[in-house]
Amino acid sequence: KERKILTMDMANKLMEVEWENEMSKIANELAMHTGLRNGELKALTLNCIGDDVIYVTQAWGKYEKMKCCKNGEARQVPIPIPHHLTLKLCALGKGDNALIFYSTVPDKPLEDRTLNKYLRKALKEIGYENPDEISFYSWRHFFCSRMLDYISDKRIVMALSGHKTEAML
Repeated sequence: KERKILTMDMANKLMEVEWENEMSKIANELAMHTGLRNGELKALTLNCIGDDVIYVTQAWGKYEKMKCCKNGEARQVPIPIPHHLTLKLCALGKGDNALIFYSTVPDKPLEDRTLNKYLRKALKEIGYENPDEISFYSWRHFFCSRMLDYISDKRIVMALSGHKTEAML
């Protein structure tokens, strides 16, 4: 299925606009900077956030709850995220092992539909014509595309994104 990829201009506008749900905005901003899969982002705890790295060690699965990452391997994303975003992540966390992006229940993460709902509302806010063609997963495509603009070695981008093959990248 072909997916739309956000442009840098659209991403910047999305991060400048006021969002109805601040936690969803922070999740979207983190996905923009790291390319984390939905399940990986939803499994993050404060223990996963380092000074200059994010440790991607697990993912949240629909049925099995916490599980191994999609490709079966933990990884580190050595991309310094903006300091203001690190502070927001730390403020959201309720304890070292508690989920950062939790729903009304701290041991259950935000749902995909929540992440998509507020992303699409923000897309409408910036005047994007067809918000339904963009999903939270689009940030993964955005991240990989932007990294490939700056890094010519696909193996590095694959290591950052957790892709095992160039075909998947």
